[in-house]
Parts: sequence; C-alpha cells; structure tokens
Amino acid sequence: MAYFEWNSQVELDHPLINAHHKRLFELSEAVAQSAAGAADQRPTEPALRDLIAFAREHFAAEEGLMRASNYAPAATHAHYHALLLGELEEYFRKVQKDGDRDGNTRLTVTGLVAFLWRWLILHIDSADRELVRWLKEQRSEEHTSELQSQSTISYAVFCLK
Repeated sequence: MAYFEWNSQVELDHPLINAHHKRLFELSEAVAQSAAGAADQRPTEPALRDLIAFAREHFAAEEGLMRASNYAPAATHAHYHALLLGELEEYFRKVQKDGDRDGNTRLTVTGLVAFLWRWLILHIDSADRELVRWLKEQRSEEHTSELQSQSTISYAVFCLK
C-alpha cells in the first residue's frame, strides 16, 4: 500500500519546487513504509534522518527564492518552515527515545502518515502555491520589462537609420 503518491493536484508551476516536493513525497513514503514494516510501527532512524535533511535543503532553497524575488511574506513562510522542521525533529527525538510517554498517536503508522500528509499537503497547497504564484508574476514582469527594453532599443536603432 502506498501512502504518498505524487499527483497533479499538488503540482505547482515551478520545476525546481516540484522536483523537491516529489522528493519529499518519496522520502515521506519511505518513512511510512519503514514504520508499516516494523513490529512496533516506528519508522527507521535513517529514513527519518533523510527526510529531515532533505526538508532542510528544500526549505533553504525556497527561502533563497523568496529573498531573491523580494517576496513580502518571506519571514512568515520561513517561520512556518521552522515550525514544520521543529515538529519533524521532535518526532524524530521521540522515535529515538523509543516511545512517547504522552500517548501521542503520531507514533503509529496512521498517526505518522496523518502528520506527514498534513505537513506536506497543507503547506504545498497554501504557502507554496502562493509563493509560486508570486514567482510566476515576477517572471512575467521581468519578461515584460525585458521586451519593453528590447522594443526601446529596436526603436532607437530604427530612428538612427
């Protein structure tokens, strides 16, 4: 049974971000499968480590895109990244401690999948979708500005002839 399958509903109009999201889906699937295959329903530490490491890399890349494009809500988006990463790292610590004394249901396959699904889908469908919309608008404005510059140069050359 597959828990995380990439589909067109979560696809965004940005090749790099899509590639990263696909990788996050793959790594989340690996975490879920490692938990499903374990007698105690705990994911393996290497699978969780890989997911956390790539999440850090992905968040850094997105935050770089936000800085480069002067994205106004960048601080809020980055804060959300930090919260998500903190939750994931806390989950990892609980797995390492071999249990959750608070009765947290995320230490079951069902709880883990629900947590990761919410983490991925809600973030992609809200914050990342807005970011990609902004980046696309910026590209469009840059392209329009570039065309205007080329038109001005062409007109100036035409007038000189």
